[in-house]
Amino acid sequence: MINVKATGKLVIAGEWSVLESGNPAIVASVDRFLSVNLTPRIDQKIVLRLPDFQLEIYAEIKNHTLLISNELSTTSKEQIKFIKSAIEVASKYLDINSGFELTTSSADTNFDTPGSLTKIGFGSSAGITVATISALCQLYPPQSSQDISEVIFKLAIISHFLAQEKLGSGLDIASATYGGIILYRSFDAKWLISQIESKTLRELLECPWPNCQIEKLNLPKDLIILAGFTGHSASSSKLISAMNEFKNDSQVKSIYQAIATNTEDLVINWKNDFIEKILIGINNNHLLLKQLAETTNLPLFTKELELLITTANRHGYAAKFSGAGGGDCGLAFGSNPEQANSIRKSWNNQGIIPLSIHFACPSDVTGNSFTKMLK
Repeated sequence: MINVKATGKLVIAGEWSVLESGNPAIVASVDRFLSVNLTPRIDQKIVLRLPDFQLEIYAEIKNHTLLISNELSTTSKEQIKFIKSAIEVASKYLDINSGFELTTSSADTNFDTPGSLTKIGFGSSAGITVATISALCQLYPPQSSQDISEVIFKLAIISHFLAQEKLGSGLDIASATYGGIILYRSFDAKWLISQIESKTLRELLECPWPNCQIEKLNLPKDLIILAGFTGHSASSSKLISAMNEFKNDSQVKSIYQAIATNTEDLVINWKNDFIEKILIGINNNHLLLKQLAETTNLPLFTKELELLITTANRHGYAAKFSGAGGGDCGLAFGSNPEQANSIRKSWNNQGIIPLSIHFACPSDVTGNSFTKMLK
């Protein structure tokens, strides 16, 4: 049996702006894992066990399409779209010609809240996509000399991009593939769409992707990062679809550019361990996200996120939400351990859950390691 784990992620800076090709974002992998167990079969049958959705699916692959025997509801089809796309894209590249049984688990990214089990927004669709493709690459090794991490990354980008109606930056895919803390710059979505239509999958994986870069970063000395969960998960896909309606809006484009410029400065200060300037950059990022929410009238902020942020500010820490917003997690940044303890206690008293997480090194990700920038 093959077991693969992919990390969850928290976005430190640059969210939303990173949807524009070449714009920077800083993302950190955390030690909350999405996992896939893969067992080969001697026949052509494929069995998918997805306990998160209480689904057991029977299928087979024909012409690189996953043909499902079960009658599935509209909800179930939506729930499996990422893993279905991952299997189909991997099949096309790896020429899968035998069956397997695949079981997923995201238990490590769930949290017990009163009366229910709640998903924390650590990028579960990206994690399952990366873990599925990584496991299939181990079962059916690619006939290529290309770096395996780059193969997994690009296959996962393509499958996730297609499953998400050709939207998204690939930030969470990069984080799940490479681990650690990285500076990420997104691919050109229009270019990728044209290449999917005109190139073979192998040609697409082997050619350079314009503007797409991944660079390893270290955690600045003395910087403390706290994460808090608001108790409510959010749908990044829905928010991205809604934000896409503003892609040609001049005000939104201006805010994206301001976030990108701020992130470029933050990266310089991050590399040089300039803590005070990092905190200014985080606060600027928060203010720009507020401006984006007000301009689009989208629910990027919830009252719980507002409370998380203002509480951290009151104790001397910079703070912002992580990722698309709309719920899930917020982050607080500072260097004083006593202030950090005060924030955790205050969050607890307010119903915000301080998360015990650590940044996941690349070696924590089964089968994947950071190797190089993609240019």
